[in-house]
Amino acid sequence: MHLWADRSRLTCPWAQAYYQHKRQQGMEHAAALRCLGMRWLKILWKMWNDRTSYNSDRHLRDQLKHGSWVIKLLPNTAAQLN
Repeated sequence: MHLWADRSRLTCPWAQAYYQHKRQQGMEHAAALRCLGMRWLKILWKMWNDRTSYNSDRHLRDQLKHGSWVIKLLPNTAAQLN
C-alpha cells in the first residue's frame, strides 16, 4: 500500500497536499504514507459500494461540497472546477 499511496502523490494534487500536511504535523514519511493510504482505502470502499470508478473531478467536487480541509490546501481549486 505504501508504494501505491506514494505514487498517487505524483498525479493527485490532493494526495500530495494531504501527505505534505501530515509531514508538517511532524509525521515521518512512512506514517504520512500510511495516513494517505487509509484515506485512499476510504475512497476505494465508497467506489466499491457504489460500483463506480475513480473520477478525480468528481472527487474534488465532493471535497468542495463537503468542506474538506484537504481541498482548502490546494490553490485555485474552485476555479478549476467551474
